[in-house]
Amino acid sequence: MRCVSGKGKLSPLIRRLRLYSLLLLGLLLGNPSYAEDERWGLSVDTAKIWVDEAEGVLLLDADLDLQLSTKVIDALAHGVDLQLRLKVDVTGQRAWWFDKKLARTVRGYNLSYQSLLDSYQLLQRDGMVTSNHVSLTDALQSISQVRSLVIAEDFLLPEKAPYCVKIRVILDKSPLPLPLRPGILFSSQWDLTRPWYQCSR
Repeated sequence: MRCVSGKGKLSPLIRRLRLYSLLLLGLLLGNPSYAEDERWGLSVDTAKIWVDEAEGVLLLDADLDLQLSTKVIDALAHGVDLQLRLKVDVTGQRAWWFDKKLARTVRGYNLSYQSLLDSYQLLQRDGMVTSNHVSLTDALQSISQVRSLVIAEDFLLPEKAPYCVKIRVILDKSPLPLPLRPGILFSSQWDLTRPWYQCSR
C-alpha cells in the first residue's frame, strides 16, 4: 500500500478559516500594553453646517481624525473589509419642549486592501463611488476631509434659530467575519468610536 502525502492544496474555505483563526489568536493574545496607551480612535476635529440658499440644501464641512489601531490595520491587511459610518444629526433647540429633529444623514464607506495591486480601495456606499489609493494614509485622508456633504434638501433654517449639530464616526462591527467577533469583544483596539462631537448656535 502506498501512502499519499497530505500536502495538497487547501480549499479557499479552509484557508479563510485558518486566516480568521490566526487573527482571532492575535486579538486574544495581543500586547496588553496597548490598553494603557490608546492613541487610536475615530474622532471629529472641527465641523460646521451651512445653508446653500440658492439650492436650498443644508451642507456639512468637517475635518476628521481617523487613527486605526494595530490590530485593525493587521486585519485589513489580511483581507478583512472595514465598514466606516459618518453619522450627522441636526436638532433645533426649543426652550419649553423637546428638541426638534431637523435633519439626519449617514454616509458609509467600505475600506479594503487589494493585495494583488498592493493598494487600498475605498467605496462610498451611498453614491457607489470607488477610488483606489496607494497607501492607507492616503485612503483615510480622503475620508477625513468632508466638504459640502448634503445633510438635507429643501431645507430652511431661520437665521437666528438655535440648533445643535452632533457628528461622529463609527466602525461598524456587524459585517465583520463571525470567527473574529469573540476576540473583538475582549480587545480595546477594536473600540474606535469616540463620543459625539457637538457644536451649536
